[in-house]
Amino acid sequence: MAMDRHNREKEMAALLLSSLNADVNEAPQVYRGFGKLVEATDHLSIDIPDAIDILTLFIAGSVVDDILPPAFMNKQVTILPEDSKGIQVIKRAEKNYLSAPLHAEVIERRWGGSKNRNSRGC
Repeated sequence: MAMDRHNREKEMAALLLSSLNADVNEAPQVYRGFGKLVEATDHLSIDIPDAIDILTLFIAGSVVDDILPPAFMNKQVTILPEDSKGIQVIKRAEKNYLSAPLHAEVIERRWGGSKNRNSRGC
């Protein structure tokens, strides 16, 4: 739902995922949920034109926050069709964020997050 909102709501959703991760969320459910989102990128982009960019940042942020394991990226690439927009999400997350210098700080500040890194549980 945050994908269709302003940056503040996107950041709040990311903070919620990060804070609930250790106490409430079960890793297999989170993994499947993000997998379904990536698989649905083609459909999501019809209603949300910047869905690829938004999902890219949610995925990269979730890897940085240890919500998703880095292996998630490799697994998704093997199960998605090559022409899927989900593949674009995974490749952009790896190239534009996760392999960039100071990638955690870049991800942290993308939606106007706090300059204090500990605010997202990193």
